[in-house]
Amino acid sequence: MRTKVKICGVTRPEDAAQACRLGAWAIGMIFVPDTPRFLTVERARLVAAEIPRGVLKVGVFADAPRSEIRRVDDALELDLLQLHGTETDSVVKTLGVQRCVKTVFLTGPERLAFALSSSAAYLLSDRPRSGGAAPDAALVVRLCAERERVLSAGGLTPETVGDRVRRERPWGVDVSGGVERAPGVKDGQKLESFFDAVARADREE
Repeated sequence: MRTKVKICGVTRPEDAAQACRLGAWAIGMIFVPDTPRFLTVERARLVAAEIPRGVLKVGVFADAPRSEIRRVDDALELDLLQLHGTETDSVVKTLGVQRCVKTVFLTGPERLAFALSSSAAYLLSDRPRSGGAAPDAALVVRLCAERERVLSAGGLTPETVGDRVRRERPWGVDVSGGVERAPGVKDGQKLESFFDAVARADREE
């Protein structure tokens, strides 16, 4: 597929294995306490064991102390660090720009300017964790056109991802809840349908 697919919020080894078989570019493991898909390092090791070479292991953090990010990173040998909070560009540079996925919330022109100036190698357009406004669709299209390696997220499902890919032409897409039957429990049929929908949209390019 042209469009990369990141499956996030994975908590079970069998879900990681299926996503990888289907062609996932990356598997996201969440290390944000008090969230339904939170993993301890011990549980994350079981998930990571099912991720083959060539599929990236992504640790998701939100305003975590750098010492905590490094502790998890060292323990799991993560490939990428996703910063899903209000982290500044100085944090990105400290952790390593080529390894960072910075989440941006495109709710207005000023947020687009922030995204375009980010040093992170990867950007992820999403809606705030607090359930705030969805990203401005026109701004997401502009971001995808002006920056490389932009992933589109927020409300994606097997039914909606095709239209999103055709409209935005992102470098990649990121899904979590849209392919689940319960928080952190992926649905095998929904996973298959999601990858099929992305592949169909790519063929229509």
